Amino acid sequence: SGATISDALDNIPSVTVDADGAVALRGNGNVRILINGRPSALAGFGSTDALQQLPADAIEKVEVITSPSARYDAEGTAGILNIVLKKEKTRGINGTINTTVGFPDAASLTANMNLRKEKYNVFTTLGYSYRTPPGNGFADNIYLGDESVFDRIIEDRDINRMNSGFNLNLGMEYFLTETSSVTASAFGRTNNGEDITEIVSTNFVGNDINRITQRIEDEQEEEKSAQFSLSYNNDFNTEGHKLTADLQLSYNEEFKPTPINEQETITNTGFDGARLNIEELELQNEYLAQ
Repeated sequence: SGATISDALDNIPSVTVDADGAVALRGNGNVRILINGRPSALAGFGSTDALQQLPADAIEKVEVITSPSARYDAEGTAGILNIVLKKEKTRGINGTINTTVGFPDAASLTANMNLRKEKYNVFTTLGYSYRTPPGNGFADNIYLGDESVFDRIIEDRDINRMNSGFNLNLGMEYFLTETSSVTASAFGRTNNGEDITEIVSTNFVGNDINRITQRIEDEQEEEKSAQFSLSYNNDFNTEGHKLTADLQLSYNEEFKPTPINEQETITNTGFDGARLNIEELELQNEYLAQ
């Protein structure tokens, strides 16, 4: 309870998730991630950031496919992870509300609601998360050749992160017969993040300190995702023989402004410092007919 989809994947045999949320299958990071058997805005730009925000209790099951059949596109040399989200079919009205609080700052609120009648099923998942995981790093590099200006560089990193996200999944399944149905669904997600990294570098010439610099990188991230899908499913028997048809539209937008400020506290090189401003904008539209 309170875990994310990334946490759940990390508990699956042969699947690993590193500290940055990158997913690997049997040590190979070239994994294709599907949601309900289809590409999804949850994994926009090939990223797994969204999986660190969505609650694990929205998952019904995870299918690990190491030898994909011809049904799947030829992507992901390691295999496929198919995350099947809950679509409760219990009669009547039912649902759950779950909230968690953790330290360092980590809070989430998740609501799953479902309305099932004889001919249709309405389902929704609503979630919000806020996390501030700290981080740090240390590197001590010694250069033995003549190519480097410095003989030794020590770097000490201090990282402060903030990530907040909101997501909504809403859908309706209409039962045409006992074995066939049509499902329409919409998914939306917004995410705001900020990583402030302070790097103190101490540069040596021989055993003497030549200069000390302080570099501050403020990486911000604003991401929006939306997805609309319509699918038809007909189960012919209980052995997995079925006919499916899918139409899907996905949109992703990601904006990353990163101001960088570097200055020296001790210098013997005449370096006055530097200021950079990097901006990245990614847009992606995907259309799927299957």
